[in-house]
Amino acid sequence: MIVGGRLTSASTINIQAANNINLTNDIVPADINGNITLNSTGGNIVTRAIDTGNSGAIALTAFGNVNFGNLRGSQVNVISNSGALGVLNDPNTIVPNTTPASVTATENVTLAAPGDLNVGNLTGSTVGATSRTGNVATGAIASTGDVRVVAGQQIITAPITVNPIAANPVNPTTPTVNLDANTNINVASVNAPTATVALRATNNLTAGNLQGGAVDVSSTTGNITTTNTASTGNINIRAPGNVINSGNLQGIGVNVASNSGTVTTGNTNATGNVAGNLQGVGINLNSTTGNVTAGNLTAAEQVGISAGQQIQTGTVNITRPTTQPVNPLSAVTLNAGNNISAIGINAPATRIVSRTPTNFTAGNLQGSAVDVNSGGNIAIGNT
Repeated sequence: MIVGGRLTSASTINIQAANNINLTNDIVPADINGNITLNSTGGNIVTRAIDTGNSGAIALTAFGNVNFGNLRGSQVNVISNSGALGVLNDPNTIVPNTTPASVTATENVTLAAPGDLNVGNLTGSTVGATSRTGNVATGAIASTGDVRVVAGQQIITAPITVNPIAANPVNPTTPTVNLDANTNINVASVNAPTATVALRATNNLTAGNLQGGAVDVSSTTGNITTTNTASTGNINIRAPGNVINSGNLQGIGVNVASNSGTVTTGNTNATGNVAGNLQGVGINLNSTTGNVTAGNLTAAEQVGISAGQQIQTGTVNITRPTTQPVNPLSAVTLNAGNNISAIGINAPATRIVSRTPTNFTAGNLQGSAVDVNSGGNIAIGNT
């Protein structure tokens, strides 16, 4: 075991040990003028805060656990080969840092371990946090580039923000926010207006507001719950269970699908190139065996809703001008295994087609053609 008090160096600090490394004092920029490297090939690493300013990188690598105070450097890499990072859950491990520590770098932040990651705020030009078999819990994440969080179990994060540096017109790059968990994801929010946002959970996925250049949210076996979801591109939300977006859905194309649950949304708005490109100018909501409940829906060309049970919507608006040539693919299509109800459908340049074996109820219907087929009662305002 190496136990260090105050360490100072006019250049770098490099400590190699076969067993544990324990640094009991903080390291501040006045103590060092370069990189700091701690490597334990057979033990754990425990450090207080390390701050190299912008002058040096921080690299902590241990066979076992790595417990640390706040870290700040030009780059920060913390690796455990067989243990956990950050605040440790083992009650038999006595460590000085019991509060999740922040990690800040002017360049990249990389955290990786087979066990749990429990850390505070993460800030860097790119941020990566990976647990092969455990959980990942972080504070707020801020980056000018990619954010990637992968967990063998669940992911829990505070808000994620991506503010990219000025785009290079010669070689532009699109940052990504990628969260991938083998159980649940719970993310407070993602604010990344120009990034591609991809969230994938095997079980349940819960998120606050999501904003991205494109947004793709999926669950393999569970439910999805989001608040407001906005994109300058397409939005895709898919789950076998319930899909609930309690706020607004706004994108060029909005596709929401549930294989066996209920789809519930607030207002949904899809806009795009009305001049003829139908891809990404429509809204498609699908629940194979459940209900679809939506607020107001606005699209440039097409709205399609399919439900194994009932459909209930606010007002459906198609903004396609009547002066444009007829497009046979432009339609409002409602198909349900039970009742269909809509506050109204305003689609003067678009066909309206509805099929239900039970009741159809709507306010005013305005379309280039209206075809309503019901096995029960039909109640319509003006048509």
